[in-house]
Amino acid sequence: MELSEILERQRGPEREGPASILVVEDSRLQARKAMNQLQVLGYNAIGTVTSADAAFEFVAENKPDLVLMDIEIDGELNGLQAAAEMRRRFCLPVVFLSTHCSDEIIEVAKGAAPFAYLVKPVDDRELFVAVEIALHMHVLDSELRLYRKHLEHVVKDQMAELMATNERLEREIAERKAAAAERRQAEVQLLAQSKLATLGEIATGIAHEIRQPLTYISATLQLLHEGESLTEITAEKRAQLLQRSMRATQNIDHTIEHLRNFGRIDDLEMRPMQLEQVVDDALLLVREKVRLRNIHLVHDVERDLAPIRGCDNLLEQVVLNLLQNAMDAIDEVTNEQKGNEHNAEIKMLLDSSTDDAGGDLVRLTVSDNGSGIPAERLPKIFQPFFTSKPVGRGTGLGLSISYGTITNHEGTITCESTVGTGTSFVILLPAYHAKCGSS
Repeated sequence: MELSEILERQRGPEREGPASILVVEDSRLQARKAMNQLQVLGYNAIGTVTSADAAFEFVAENKPDLVLMDIEIDGELNGLQAAAEMRRRFCLPVVFLSTHCSDEIIEVAKGAAPFAYLVKPVDDRELFVAVEIALHMHVLDSELRLYRKHLEHVVKDQMAELMATNERLEREIAERKAAAAERRQAEVQLLAQSKLATLGEIATGIAHEIRQPLTYISATLQLLHEGESLTEITAEKRAQLLQRSMRATQNIDHTIEHLRNFGRIDDLEMRPMQLEQVVDDALLLVREKVRLRNIHLVHDVERDLAPIRGCDNLLEQVVLNLLQNAMDAIDEVTNEQKGNEHNAEIKMLLDSSTDDAGGDLVRLTVSDNGSGIPAERLPKIFQPFFTSKPVGRGTGLGLSISYGTITNHEGTITCESTVGTGTSFVILLPAYHAKCGSS
């Protein structure tokens, strides 16, 4: 509702006829004089009383428009006290009419908030002006009080609405945090499943990385044992064999430690790192599997590449996913050719690039000459659970997880593929500049 409507409704109908005025005066002579003056001026002098209590009772019953009040009246309350109480109870305008005009009295009278203060004797014109101004000021004062009341309601309603909105936002934030936590938990579980699937697929290569140095250590121990009995091994040769065995042991330890770190899903901290090291760690796990499939591996790295800021654990999973997909695509071609020679090849290229704004990027390209991906399937390859592999091979999560990982690293991953020619994945990650500490 508009304020003007509220004021109109609260104000009520316009006053009909002259304003009604109550005179509060302990002197009957002065009271009669005031009544006569008011009637001559055209006002409705509806009564006189001599005390505050009588005035309160009269106002409650007759509801005058204004009170003309002497300072000295009968009863416990004087005119100043009665005027203050009159204003508090009934919000009526009071005009003081008194013979007292000292500075002390005037100062005390201000506390009662009168609409005028007249000093007896008062002529008709002076009384008329005081009453008219008081009545007009009372109208303005009433509208101001209504306006304040309206503002209080508006502020109260807005505060209630604001509090309700704040509570709703708090609930939404809590729900979003809970949803984010659930989504994060689901992502961690999917990542764990993907890692387990990857470990299962590269188990042969891992076994080779451990079996090969173990074989060398076993042979060395056997040779040392036989050599000691036949006194055929010199001290220098024995030292060489022991040193090589120690290196083989270190290689095993490195492979096991790397597997342990790769299997972790609790260390996902972003830190400055070299993408080349991530690629090397991934190749450590699959190089033997690539060799056993007679796939030629090209690994070309540009010198002095800038570092990136990322999580090596997650990025290694991405590289392993791309390598595994490349090997699977090559297997499809090999199986179709059934013995015909196929020069299978996987290329891994690491170099620098720039974005449209001239920002430095590090680019990883993983390409193969496998079966390729049909054009109609390309838009779907990063969708969760989408896979073109036979049932039992692949979860359909690898590329989806890879896409999410690269996006979280503020990078991009794209794919180009031609059926019968091969597939190429390109990853672009922002370079990390240590001097400014930002990408």
